[in-house]
Amino acid sequence: MTWDEGEHVTILLTDARRGDDVAKRRLFELLYDELHRIAERNRYVGKEGETMQATALVNEAYIQLWRRIPPPPNDEPENRKTFFRTSALVMRTIHGVAFLALDEAMDRLEVYNDTLYEVVMHRYFAGRTFEQTAELMGMSESFVRAKWQLARGWLHRALEGA
Repeated sequence: MTWDEGEHVTILLTDARRGDDVAKRRLFELLYDELHRIAERNRYVGKEGETMQATALVNEAYIQLWRRIPPPPNDEPENRKTFFRTSALVMRTIHGVAFLALDEAMDRLEVYNDTLYEVVMHRYFAGRTFEQTAELMGMSESFVRAKWQLARGWLHRALEGA
C-alpha cells in the first residue's frame, strides 16, 4: 500500500486514532518512508549552515505528528487530505528558526490567500506532485500549477523584503 491509496490510508488513520496498534504500526511504516523522501529532497538547513539529518528530521516529525495531530475540523471527516495537511504543518514547524522568514511569510500568505497557502503546504512541505495536490484539494491540475506559480512569486517577493 502507498500513500496514493487514499481509502486505505483513511481507514488506517481512523483505526489508529481509535488505538489500534497494528494500524499505528502500518501507518508509521508508510509515513516514515514518505517523510524521509521529503526530508531528503528538502535538506533542511539550520543556523550557521548545519544540515539537519533527514533521519533525525523524520523521527522528530513523526513524534510531533502523533503528539500534535489535531482532529479534523468538525465539518470535515478524517481523511488523507486532513492527515497530509497536518503532516505538512509538522514538517513546516520542525525546522523553526532556520526558516523563520519563510515561516512568517507562510503565515502572511495564509491570511492573504488560503488556496495559495494550501498549494505550498502540499507541494513544498509535504512533497506532493501537482497531480496529488490537485486530487487532495479537489481542483484541476492546471489550476494547481497556476496557483503554485502565483504562490512562489508571492513568497519570493515576501522573502526579498525580509
